Amino acid sequence: MNTFILKNTIRAAAVALGLVALGATTQAQTEKPLLDYRFDKGSGLAVDDRGTARLNLTAGSSMSWGTAGTGVAGGHTLGRVGDRDVFIENRKADGRGLDGLQAFTVCAWYKARFLERSNGVLFELISGDGLGYRLQLASRNNPAGAIEFALISALSPREVTPNAKGGVQYSPWENPLAVEDEWVFIAAATDLRDDTRAVTFYAGSATKAPEVILGSFARPASWTDIRALGKISTVRLGNSADMSQPVPVGFYFDDLTFFGSDKETGGVLMPSEIRAVWERTLGKKAGAR
Repeated sequence: MNTFILKNTIRAAAVALGLVALGATTQAQTEKPLLDYRFDKGSGLAVDDRGTARLNLTAGSSMSWGTAGTGVAGGHTLGRVGDRDVFIENRKADGRGLDGLQAFTVCAWYKARFLERSNGVLFELISGDGLGYRLQLASRNNPAGAIEFALISALSPREVTPNAKGGVQYSPWENPLAVEDEWVFIAAATDLRDDTRAVTFYAGSATKAPEVILGSFARPASWTDIRALGKISTVRLGNSADMSQPVPVGFYFDDLTFFGSDKETGGVLMPSEIRAVWERTLGKKAGAR
């Protein structure tokens, strides 16, 4: 994972920009997340939400639990290899505090079982009235034949699959994400109130603290009038592919948390808060969480 350590000058500049863009985030670290999925049950199809929204998820019957000790900090994990369009979801999100969010941050651990020609959904908020949100991963082969992996943040109207027309924000095709069978920590902080920069991406591992990964920080032109999400009807984690010849990534999930705000402040975690989430999930085995 050392290949993605940014040069100090670049990293400092990126973090400095992040601090300006994030602004007054108030007490996001100490507030309870809206959604908090820890994947610790180890059996059944229910995934409990310890966040304030209390939106428990139901896993598709072909999802499988990893045995104790396979999770990022020694607990359980949940996922699926090989099938597309297998979801973990709750379709009754109306009125649970997710409507009209102006800023939000997703933090999650994932393990990809294979990467080549792959595409898959990590997290999705589906709206029946307005804009929804999706965080996904996609891979490609570079000219040298090596697999590259990207983190993608997208907005889309109603239940249309997010795409370039909906305003897609890409991370770089960088090594931190192109790892098979190892736990990767990612975070995407989105601020729809910011006129210049909407999304900041982070990547880390079980041994490396999350750092900003350089990408397109500018606000996409197609997001000009987007200031808030719509009414959210469904929360979904999944294993789906939407390319012409899809190969699902084959995800395993652990510890996904989601912070959000429908006000002028809050919702976007600062770098120190991203690190605190990373540390807390890693410390779960020792009872720190």
